[in-house]
Amino acid sequence: MKKFIFIFIFFGLAGTVLSLPSYFTFKPSTYYCPYESPSCPKYLLDEVNSKTNINIELRDFDFEPQVNKSIVLSGGRNNVVVKGFFMTVQGPVRFFRVQEAYRLVPLDNPPPKDVKFYQVRSSGQSAFVVNENSSSAISSYDTSVYNSIFLLDKDWLDYKIKSEQAIVSGSISDGKLVVAAVYVNIKDPATQCPSLPLFKCQEGYVVTYTRQPDRCYDADGCTKTGGCPLVVPQCSKNYRRVSIPSKPHGCYKYKCEPDFLPLTSYSRS
Repeated sequence: MKKFIFIFIFFGLAGTVLSLPSYFTFKPSTYYCPYESPSCPKYLLDEVNSKTNINIELRDFDFEPQVNKSIVLSGGRNNVVVKGFFMTVQGPVRFFRVQEAYRLVPLDNPPPKDVKFYQVRSSGQSAFVVNENSSSAISSYDTSVYNSIFLLDKDWLDYKIKSEQAIVSGSISDGKLVVAAVYVNIKDPATQCPSLPLFKCQEGYVVTYTRQPDRCYDADGCTKTGGCPLVVPQCSKNYRRVSIPSKPHGCYKYKCEPDFLPLTSYSRS
């Protein structure tokens, strides 16, 4: 990682930036810190795709306004990739300014460690190596590792990978990127969902909706209600159920999505 230095203002204090923006995973520090010593590291950072595997001591994070601190810090050990840069404030103590964060789409088992991290680009035809100025041509990518997640919204997952450059860990074999895990930008949807028209349906009809790959909704008009199944599915651990009144009879269609994502709704309230 190439280094450079410049001075800027951080919470009214002079700060020095120590690095170009880069991607890291992190975990809590195991150091014992009596009396909350200001020089004691809270976290250990590991640069993504680093060949050294050196843990970098970090006093604390500083989050840009668009990054949800709670979603990042509740993600668990090495389950979040943060993009940003190192800095100091009035001394050698190291802080990290978080510009973007990507959290693991939950799996049944922890993802393997001996894999590279990529971003899929060029409409699924290129795998860009994170933190490196290199890429590999691919013919496709395989997310079958998520097939065991019941009712996972695969349209959303594919959209995040192909259109919003989620970070994926995995390996390339015979031109195919075999995905071991997906880390999605926690700012999801990337832009605010559009407002929906207010429908008033006659008696015996309900408003139905379609859900788009970005988790926003489109109104699908009024539909005559019919008999609906009484069984309500349950989602996998760390997922929540989404219920969407849909055609042809206004019955709910169900999807499961990671429970750390901000809620989207077809309701105007």
